[in-house]
Formats: sequence, C-alpha cells, structure tokens
Amino acid sequence: MNTVLSQRKYQIGLRWAAEAGRHFGLWVLIATAVLYLVQLALWPSTPYVEDFSFLILRYLPFVLTAIGWVHLVRSFPTAIATGMTRKEFLAAFTVFSAIVIAGGIAFTLLIRLVHNLFFTDGTDGLDLYGFALLEILIRLSLYFTAGAAAGAIIARFNARSLSAVLVGLLVSVLIFRQIPFQLMLSEFSSGGAFTMEFPGSEELLAPIDAVLTMVFVLVTWLALARAPLPHKKA
Repeated sequence: MNTVLSQRKYQIGLRWAAEAGRHFGLWVLIATAVLYLVQLALWPSTPYVEDFSFLILRYLPFVLTAIGWVHLVRSFPTAIATGMTRKEFLAAFTVFSAIVIAGGIAFTLLIRLVHNLFFTDGTDGLDLYGFALLEILIRLSLYFTAGAAAGAIIARFNARSLSAVLVGLLVSVLIFRQIPFQLMLSEFSSGGAFTMEFPGSEELLAPIDAVLTMVFVLVTWLALARAPLPHKKA
C-alpha cells in the first residue's frame, strides 16, 4: 500500500501529461501540418509568402504558457479535494512540467528540421535565439513556468482584483523582459535607443530567461504553499 501511494503522484503527473497531449499537443500538430501545406501550396506562385516556421516558433512558447496556467488552475483544487497533499501535487506537477517541456523541445526541433530541409532556399535556415538546444530548453521552461506561476497566483488569491494585477505584472515581465536591458545597451546619441531587436540578443536573453525561470518556479511554490485548500471529498 505504501508503495502504491508513493508512486501515485508520478502516475498522476503522467496522466496529466497524456491529457495535455490529447487536448493541446494533437491540435498543435494538426494546425502546424495545415500551415505547412498552405505554405507549400503558395510557395511556387507567391515567392514572398511569409515563412510559417518563424510564426510557429514565435508563438509556440505561449501555448506552453497556456498549458501551465490552465492546468494548474484546474488540477490544484481537484487534486487537493481528492486527498493529495501540497507536496504530492508539486511532485506530480513537476513530472507533468518536465514532460510538457520535453514535448515542446521535440516539437521545436522537428520544426527546425522541416524548415531546414524544405524552406531554407539555400540559406543557413533558422539561426535565432531559442533555436539551439539549450536555448530551446531555457525559453520553453520560462514560458511554461510563467503560466504555472500565473495559475498559482490565481489559486492563492482566487478571483480577487489583486490576482489580476499580479498576473498582469507577471505577463508584462515575460513579454517585455528584454526592453530594459536593450535600453541600457542602446546608444542614445545614435537615435536607436527605442529600436528594439526582437526577441533580442541570445547572449543577453539566455541568462535572463534562466534566472526568470527560477523566479517563476519560486513564485509558484510560494503561492501554492499559501493557497487556501478546498474541502476534501469524503
């Protein structure tokens, strides 16, 4: 019995990941296939059609943000109500997080491979921040943990206006994180202070994103540690 209980949190994390794969992952794959089919159809007649690889990889991290956010908000009260402790929930959610991020990494590498095989047109292919393996891991972890932190804040403060303010602040930090550092590095005399490179220099963003990821993990842990517990089911 003790062995079964000790393994329960890992089994639940695996089940959550399987559900996310069915509800999010499958539709992302279908949408990606449709976009590439459209691009292949338009490419011969419209040489200036936008490369969908950049579009997909630009917005993929926000899918992970949504997964982390929605799943934590939905699963935390249900898990506690069915008898899980906070510690067990965090362990299960860690397993879930690792699998979702690994899936995002595999999907990103697949998109990079498809792009470099079919859509490079003799160029070097995708060579931007977030497309090297370590950068993919850091970037996707950042966006997923940001969603988890937002969900944890909502679990902590419920639907109060304070939670909306805190979540808004968190999302603003995520989206505009490069701007203060770009400003500090800009040459005001050249007139380029407000011309921001997006997503920014990998030398600048990678360590910032790694630190922010740890901050979001800490926010998630602290918020869930103080979140009110629902009544457990009899």
